[in-house]
Amino acid sequence: MIKKTGKISSLLIVLVLPLLLVHNVLTASENKPDSIDPKAGQVIKKALNYISGLSSFRTEVDMNIKIEAQGMKQEMAVKYSIALQRPDKLAMILKSGMLGSTLVCDGKDVYSYVPMTKKYTKEKAPESLNDLKLPAGIGGTEVIVEYFIRNNSYEKLMSEVKGAEYIGLEEMNGMTYNHLKLLTDEADLNIWVKEGEKPLAHKIVPDLTKTIEKEAAKQAQFKNMKAEMEIVFKNWEVNIQIPDDTFIYTPPDDAKLAEPRGPHPLLAKPAPSFKLELLDGGEFDLSQQKDKNIVILDFWATWCGPCIRVMPIMEEVANEYKDKGVILIAVNLRESPQAIRSFLQKQGLHPIVALDKDGAVGNVYKAQYIPQTVIIGKEGIVQAVYVGALPNLKETLKKELNDLLAGKKLASIKKPY
Repeated sequence: MIKKTGKISSLLIVLVLPLLLVHNVLTASENKPDSIDPKAGQVIKKALNYISGLSSFRTEVDMNIKIEAQGMKQEMAVKYSIALQRPDKLAMILKSGMLGSTLVCDGKDVYSYVPMTKKYTKEKAPESLNDLKLPAGIGGTEVIVEYFIRNNSYEKLMSEVKGAEYIGLEEMNGMTYNHLKLLTDEADLNIWVKEGEKPLAHKIVPDLTKTIEKEAAKQAQFKNMKAEMEIVFKNWEVNIQIPDDTFIYTPPDDAKLAEPRGPHPLLAKPAPSFKLELLDGGEFDLSQQKDKNIVILDFWATWCGPCIRVMPIMEEVANEYKDKGVILIAVNLRESPQAIRSFLQKQGLHPIVALDKDGAVGNVYKAQYIPQTVIIGKEGIVQAVYVGALPNLKETLKKELNDLLAGKKLASIKKPY
C-alpha cells in the first residue's frame, strides 16, 4: 500500500526510494517460462519449498543502502531480527535504522510499529501467516514476508519474473553458495543461496539501474541518481524451539496506540457519481451502471508496485464474472495516456482504464493510499472497500462477488478497510 505523493524532495528520495525499489523489483512481468534456466528454477524451488516447510526459524537481516542524488550522498543501515513459529507466530523486530517497521503476531493479535510515527497498531491476527496483511511502512522487508513466510512462494515468484539465470557456485566466508539472477522489467536481482541440504538465502543484491532510469523519465529528482542495495541474512537457526516470550510485543515507552481504523467512510453509502474519459476513447458514467452491473473500481498508478501486483488478479476475476454483470474500471490517477498505454502493453494487461487526470475522483473516494478497490452493488451502494494488496485478494474478491450476486449485502458487515 503506497500513499499518493506529489513532488519528492531530496529527503523523501532517500526515504522513499528503497521502498519503491523493493515494491517494484518483484512485481508482475510478462511471464516467459522458457527463459527460466532449469538449474536456476531448481535451486529457487528447493530453497523456497525448504523454508516454507520449516516449523520454525530464526535469522538476522542487515539491509544496507547507498544513494547519490542531487549532490547528496546518503548511506543507511537497517537491521532486523526475525523469528517464526508456524502456523501463526511471527516477530520481525526492527533493531536499528530509520526505514521499515516492527511486525509481531502472537497468534491472537498483530502489532505493527513504525518508529517514524511513534505509533503502533493492534489488529486481530489471521488464522495463518499466509493471510497476514502487511501494514504501511513495512518497507524493504516486504520481500521477506512475501517469499519467506507465505506458502506457494515458488509459484508466486515464477509468475512474476520474466527470466532466471544460474551464475554458478561461489565461495564466501568458507561456505558455498548458488548464485542466481532473477530478471524483471524493473531490475535484475542477484541472489545467493546456500548449497546443500539447507538451502537458505544468504544475500540479495538488486541491480537498480532499470528502476532508476524508469523513475528518472517521470521525475527529474531521479536523474543522475546512483543507488546500491544489499540484504544479508545471517545466523540462521531452523526447526528450533522458540521461547513464547519472543512473540510478546511491548511497545516503546514513547509509542502511542493508533486509533483503530473503522469502516471506510463510503461503506454502505451511495457511490458518488462521476464521469471520466476512457483511455481508449469514450466516457465512463457511473450513474449509467445502476441497476445493470456490479462495478469494481480499482484506483491505481503505474509507479505503485502493489497496484501492479493487484491488477492482473483484478482483471482475471473480472473476466471470469463479466457475463454475470460485473465490470472492472481501472481508475488511473494523474498519469498521461502515453505512460499508461506503454505500461499496459509491457505488462500484457487490457483493463478498461478511466483517466482521473486531476485526482478529483480519487479524492471523492478517499483513495489516500493505493491500490484501493471499491465494489459497488447494482443498486449503487458501496458494498466493500479494500486498501492495499490483500494476500488472498482473488479468493476474497470472488467470495464478495458471489455473495452480491446471491443477493447478500456486504456493507452490513462493518469491516475495517
